[in-house]
Amino acid sequence: MAAKRLVLLTTKLVTTTVIQRPAPTVFYYAGLSAKPLHDPETFSFTSKLQEHVKLIRNEYLNLQNCYKVNNYDPSDKEHALLQGSMVWKCLIDRGVPNESVKKFCPKTTKLLESIPEFISASPFGSAYFSCLKPKSYVKPHTGPCNIKLRCHLPLIVSGEAFLRVGGLFAQWQEGKILIFDESFVHEEENIDSVEDRVVLVFDVWHPDLVQDERQLLQDRYRDFMAQSDPKKHR
Repeated sequence: MAAKRLVLLTTKLVTTTVIQRPAPTVFYYAGLSAKPLHDPETFSFTSKLQEHVKLIRNEYLNLQNCYKVNNYDPSDKEHALLQGSMVWKCLIDRGVPNESVKKFCPKTTKLLESIPEFISASPFGSAYFSCLKPKSYVKPHTGPCNIKLRCHLPLIVSGEAFLRVGGLFAQWQEGKILIFDESFVHEEENIDSVEDRVVLVFDVWHPDLVQDERQLLQDRYRDFMAQSDPKKHR
């Protein structure tokens, strides 16, 4: 146990000087710039969301009280990396809206839908409240593709919770958006805290992709799924 704990502490303290490469699990779109962390100030939507963080937090707290379903499925092999406990409240799950959650969060939903880069009606995109419980840790992993960026808007954070992407350490701060490329190896930890870490998670298109490329990617994916399961994807 002591040895395992030492590994986790070392992970938190050390930032490697060697930047890793993207390693998506499903497909790689060539020609896109690649870096683990992106500067939130270069995106037009960050200031608006950060200005409304209290509103979003209040809708989450109301949702937490009224909607008891956990959309995080630990039996899903995709979620087998978790040590501890996680709760998700999904507004959109891989392009599929969850009206049971959205009805409690109309203003959050409207804010997300006002973002031009927001991936909403596509299997590449999700939006959800993620609550990582104390003494919990998500092992290093990579996302399915490099055509999107993942955004975290921290709503409730202790000083101990952290994210590491591509060997770079990032500390969540309440109300300050983090934007990262999940095709790089990344991990999350809330080991040392006695409080939940809650972030609003959502996906946006990689900024290098023009509109025609975004549409082409969605069409090709839809064609692929239709061929793999014609009855389900007519």
